[in-house]
Amino acid sequence: MPLKISSGPVWIALTVTFFLLLIVIALSRLEQARFQKDLRAEVVDQLSQVRSRLESEVNANLYLTRGLVSLVKAYPHFTEAEFKIVGEELLRGRTSVRNIGLSPDNVLNHIFPVEGNEMAIGLVYRDNPDQWPPVERAMLSRKTVISGPLKLIEGDLAFISLTPIWIDIPGSQEQNYWGVASLVINAETLFNNAGIANDEKRNIELAIRGADGSGAEGAVFFGKTSLFEQQPITMAVILPVGSWQLGAIPKGGWAQSSKHFDWLWFGGITVSVVAGLLVWLWITVQNRQKQILTEAKQAAEKANRAKSEFLSRMSHELRTPLNAILGFGQLLDLGMDASRSTEKQYAMHIMNSGQHLLSLINEVLDLTRIEAGKFEMKLQQVSVPDALDECLVLTQPLANAHGIAVSIDCCGDSKLFAWADRKCLKQIVLNLLSNAIKYNRKDGCVTVVCRKTGGEKIRLSVTDTGTGIPQEKWEQIFQPFSRLGAENSQIEGTGIGLAITKSLVESMNGSIGFKSAIGVGSEFWIELPQAPEHIDQPCIPEEKQITCSTRMTTTKTKILYIEDNPFNQQLMKEFMSLMFPDMQLFTETTAELGLATADKELPQLILMDINLPGMSGIEALCIIRKHDILAKTPVIALSAAAMIEDIEEGMDAGFDAYITKPFDIQDIKQTIEKALEQ
Repeated sequence: MPLKISSGPVWIALTVTFFLLLIVIALSRLEQARFQKDLRAEVVDQLSQVRSRLESEVNANLYLTRGLVSLVKAYPHFTEAEFKIVGEELLRGRTSVRNIGLSPDNVLNHIFPVEGNEMAIGLVYRDNPDQWPPVERAMLSRKTVISGPLKLIEGDLAFISLTPIWIDIPGSQEQNYWGVASLVINAETLFNNAGIANDEKRNIELAIRGADGSGAEGAVFFGKTSLFEQQPITMAVILPVGSWQLGAIPKGGWAQSSKHFDWLWFGGITVSVVAGLLVWLWITVQNRQKQILTEAKQAAEKANRAKSEFLSRMSHELRTPLNAILGFGQLLDLGMDASRSTEKQYAMHIMNSGQHLLSLINEVLDLTRIEAGKFEMKLQQVSVPDALDECLVLTQPLANAHGIAVSIDCCGDSKLFAWADRKCLKQIVLNLLSNAIKYNRKDGCVTVVCRKTGGEKIRLSVTDTGTGIPQEKWEQIFQPFSRLGAENSQIEGTGIGLAITKSLVESMNGSIGFKSAIGVGSEFWIELPQAPEHIDQPCIPEEKQITCSTRMTTTKTKILYIEDNPFNQQLMKEFMSLMFPDMQLFTETTAELGLATADKELPQLILMDINLPGMSGIEALCIIRKHDILAKTPVIALSAAAMIEDIEEGMDAGFDAYITKPFDIQDIKQTIEKALEQ
């Protein structure tokens, strides 16, 4: 509905302003969400680096205990001098390791370096309530346990790595507990080496919990305990037994705003208000234009619907009488012997004229389908020489009648294959050939040349020796219903053929063109994509032969024909008497009467028109499919509704076959036979 100028612009302007403000709010939230996402990503990145350095430092130190374990297993009775040599080698460059030690029977008897660690020599772990639990855990788990941070006897905070040592008993699968290898890591030095202690170089606040490897459940031993209550990013540092948990938040916490946030609000509100004012000014002028466009669109849609309805009605109304004309013409031709040549010629004239009118109807419908994008094509490898030979056979009678010599030159190459729809390619060639023959001079000639081009294309040209086309009419060549003045001549034609040809060629990814000279003639050419040479040659169907059938006939076979047109009823009666003389035909003019007859006679086959007075053929079909006895009876649609959507609707409704009027006698004969066989 068109907007009212009095109040519409104001409300629209306010609505636009409101929605723009909503967009500003949404963008602000998106910007804040993006900022928070980037902030979290930065925290994750820095925390990942911290974890990597911390794990590397811890693991590098833990590998030292392997050297001690190897020493004990190889030389259980080593000397203090040997232990000192091994200790010096292991601790070279290890600044965070305070000392290493060996505790046979859980008594710290060997320690390196001794300097600064004298107070620890002789420590009995069982007697130390702070250090015995991790030693006991190491013994029971037989794995390295990291304890701490603990306050050493010397007063420093350190982590203690305890690795139990088990010695194999010769000749037995059992082991004896020897003692424990210890590694004391200075906590402050470890944090410094891992880059944790220097808080100024980071944009994050960091805390670590999980004393004694207890993970998220353990106590905080680095940083603030409250940090873990502020939704931190957490990562685990995996230890041989247990883990530590790192937690980090950005400096200043999560409650931060993007530097673009305030600008978005100020700029967004300003733009929203200005846009509302502009809309208020603009809508008044545009209101009338919108009304004009709406009316034009409605008119175009109405015209399009009218065009479709006209084409559908025209097709239906013309096909109905054509069915009688062509049908009776075929029956007349079948019923006459060779001695009645004059009457047979009259019948042939009737059928030729009817076929010409049918061709016009089909061409109009084809053009409409192509323009609407509903024309079905199957692109495949097509032998162009074979298609030309077939078309030459079909156009030879026309050429002979006009005294035109037709020649084909494929440049000595019989393996020319195009990527096209076979039926459409033949229709294109037939259109070009028939035009070249009809618009030629007497005793003229038509030359068809087919060859490959440099761009992987197949070029096909049709040249005639006609009068040529005036240059001022070249723009009308491919326009529908344009015959360039030939409509006043005796040359048959519709003016649609070249328009269809152009649409078909372009639908197959090809191109079409022409050149012409007055008094010399015209050349029309098409180019189609080249296809590979190896294809399966299609079989050319044999020419249909109309014969009377007795194979399917039986005195008990009943056929019901529901048709409101009396001429078509009479045509079907004559057809049945000629083709199926022993079958019994029932005819009705409405679906209601037809259903009553079907219920009474129980026919083996039902032929039904679609557009019937009262109940339609599709509605009648639905009733038949629900009938206890007739549900599986073959029902064939025999209708003048020949649009693609009409046929699809009929087949979707459940008809066993759909034959469009005017029907070919042989086609309907074969369809009836096939239906009765099933």
